[in-house]
Formats: sequence, structure tokens, C-alpha cells
Amino acid sequence: MDAGPPPSIGASKHDRYIVAHAVFGSLAALILAPAAILIARYCRSWQHWNLAHTILNAFTVIFVIVAFALSNAVVHGEYSGEGADVHHQLGLAVFIIVLVQAILGLAAKVVRKPSFNYVTLQAKRHPLRLVHIVFGIATIALLYAQTYTGFDKWDMASESMTTVPRGITIAFWVIFAIEVAAYVVGWPLMEILGRKRRARELGSVPFAKEARSV
Repeated sequence: MDAGPPPSIGASKHDRYIVAHAVFGSLAALILAPAAILIARYCRSWQHWNLAHTILNAFTVIFVIVAFALSNAVVHGEYSGEGADVHHQLGLAVFIIVLVQAILGLAAKVVRKPSFNYVTLQAKRHPLRLVHIVFGIATIALLYAQTYTGFDKWDMASESMTTVPRGITIAFWVIFAIEVAAYVVGWPLMEILGRKRRARELGSVPFAKEARSV
């Protein structure tokens, strides 16, 4: 007897919801949130960096909410007890933390004083803005972790008996490595550039005084 065709991803309603959940969650975790944080890291000299950062974070929040809603449509709130697992519990934590981070971001835009000298950013920042930055790094780390645990969850929960293609797993690690490296390299790079800029500014002061005296 000939074997039937192999099952396809998204063959059932359950799997279609999970595929949509994975798409929205992955876009938030691997594209939108990293883009927002990298723009804030490297593009502060750009006039519209703050607007771009805000828009990307807004879409991150929307996509996380949609992903969470799609997940709840099929798992029915399995966040504790025997039916719970790491992916479910981490997903709830990510959902809450992303909302908290959005509130911190809005609050950081409102507050102005007292300022705090944060040398790496080359600007005086309110402490709440520093909390927003640190919390943002923690948030994106959890988004990465949540995406990765979703691979195992799909293999266990798919009604079509399919597994996550190896290419998707490889793509995840490649994107993860590029984004983390881009952000980590930015710390010493921006510090070096900041020191050079300060040296140029200090070096130009005597010349400016001499020009005025002449």
C-alpha cells in the first residue's frame, strides 16, 4: 500500500493559528525590536532617529499582542499546572514585560530632570531613561529565548506531525549572531568615537579664544 503525501505545515486550524503566531512573534523578536534598539544605538545623530525608534517599538508591541492572542486561541491559557511548559510561561512573561517596557519608553520621553551623565551615550539622561535602556536589552533577550523555545514547542505540538525546518533554525542563529554582535561592538566603538569627538572639541577651544582676541 502506497504511503500518503507527507503532512504539510498549517494543515489544521490549530497549526494555522500557530504558524501565524510564529510569524508575528518572529517578526517582533528578530526584526522590529532589534532594529529599534540598533537605531537607538547608532543613529542618534540622525534627526528622526527617535521617531523611527518609537514606530518600530510600537509595531513590536502590536505584533507581540497579536502573537499572544493567537497563542491563547489554541492553548487556552496553559500557563500553570500540568499543561504548562517553558514556552507558555516565558510567553506570558514576555507579553507583560513588553508592555511594561512600552510604558517605560513613553515615560522616558516625558521626563527631563534631574539629568544623569551617561558617558557612553554622550548625553545627559534622566535615570528613568537608563532603566528603559537596560530593560530594553533584557526584553530583547527574552524575545530571542521565546523564539527559540518555540521551535521545540512546534515539534511537540504540531497536529500535522511536522518539524521546524533546519533552515529556519540556522537562519535564527545567523540573525541572532549578527544582531548581538552589531550591538555589542557598538559599546566600545561609540566610546572611542565619543572620546575622539571630545578631544577635538577640547582642542578647538584655545583656537576659538585666540580668534576672538584678534
